[in-house]
Amino acid sequence: VVFLIEDCEGGGGPGSGEGGPIDEQDDPRLGELGQPRLGKQHDDSSLGKQHDPIGFDIGPIGDGSDSLTNEPGDEFSGCGLGDVPASTSCSVSTYGWQTVTNTLSEAHCNLGHTDSDTGPGQLVRYDNTYTVTCVNGDYRPGVYLGETRNDSNWGAYVSPSETCKMKTGPRPSDGTYVIETIVCPAP
Repeated sequence: VVFLIEDCEGGGGPGSGEGGPIDEQDDPRLGELGQPRLGKQHDDSSLGKQHDPIGFDIGPIGDGSDSLTNEPGDEFSGCGLGDVPASTSCSVSTYGWQTVTNTLSEAHCNLGHTDSDTGPGQLVRYDNTYTVTCVNGDYRPGVYLGETRNDSNWGAYVSPSETCKMKTGPRPSDGTYVIETIVCPAP
């Protein structure tokens, strides 16, 4: 959308101090040679929405992938440090896995759950770039959690009544205890 304003006092583009067209060099939204700067140019209050290269919200993300590069999870880096999982396998072994139910998105990128051994009210960090989520046997890189309960699409993929298998461990970049893999429903 373009708006033309006639007889506008105050002149040209940002920082130009004079009338006339906006100089691309003065527009902070543009990179070199008038190319849009890529990257996060908004605060985390808009998690869960796509952004065009200049930073305008353009609607909800359907599959969780980056609308520009088609890479998973890039928009949701507020809940991920960029670590990449060593494997995206959905297979479950007998060692190191917990059985969990009542999984719900919680604040600060946490997944709330009831653990079969320790009981209800458990929280564990979900990392949108590192956690492997499998739904009905398929890896789903588009599943994400956010800084608030509503900044999540977890409930669109997993029902709280489902029993899941979850494996946790330290995130490679900083050692924070996170979900490594969660498989719902449990095999």
